[in-house]
Amino acid sequence: MEERAIVAENNNDTYGAYLQPKYIQQLSCIRRPNIDRNNFEFQPAFIHMLSSSAFRGKPNEDPIPHLTRFKLLCQSVRTVRGVTDESLMLMAFPFSLMDTTLEWLYTLSPDSIFSWEQMQEKFMPRFFPASKTQLAKQQINSFLQEPDESLRKAWDRFQGYQRTCPHHGWDKRYLISTLLQGLKEDTRVLIRVACGGSLNEKSFDFIEQQINKMVNECALSHEFIRNVSLKDSRAAYAGSRSYSHQDA
Repeated sequence: MEERAIVAENNNDTYGAYLQPKYIQQLSCIRRPNIDRNNFEFQPAFIHMLSSSAFRGKPNEDPIPHLTRFKLLCQSVRTVRGVTDESLMLMAFPFSLMDTTLEWLYTLSPDSIFSWEQMQEKFMPRFFPASKTQLAKQQINSFLQEPDESLRKAWDRFQGYQRTCPHHGWDKRYLISTLLQGLKEDTRVLIRVACGGSLNEKSFDFIEQQINKMVNECALSHEFIRNVSLKDSRAAYAGSRSYSHQDA
């Protein structure tokens, strides 16, 4: 990691003293907001919550859910007058990083970041590179419903791809069109029936609403069937135990 603190030159140092290791403070890239430290401080419990879900930059970690959780945690903090939400997030963000990500933060130029937008603009390209964006967009663009996949599961999977890459840049028209083209023919027939016939005269908002309605009804039906099956299983088990006791 780059060391950027200024060390005063002292020509009177001995050779041995010069070679001795010295602590050099690493300066933060985040400009500390102008607030009264006597009126505001982070509670230990808040710092613990940030560090317990810290982002380490591992290959299996996604920076987008991390930022979402981080913002939710910051919203739970009660601020005082003079402390904006942006100031709070800037001060708290280093506590949410660990290992290589925290080291990366200290490689940025000291006092160079003074807004949350700047912080995100530095963070996202570093831990969500263009190659990852391209892969996520490819998953959306080449979406196909699996042979035995229900509409509910296909819809959830398609939305999951979008959540993985919220900066994909495509509008609702393109996304709904891509979904419909990737669905099986029998699934498209069901959607056309739910929409009242041909989709050509239907708005994209209406089509999306009908798909959501079908998915929700499918989920409720699945839950009802599961509960009925569970009750039948319990009743059958109770009956078998009663029959066994009578035989005894």
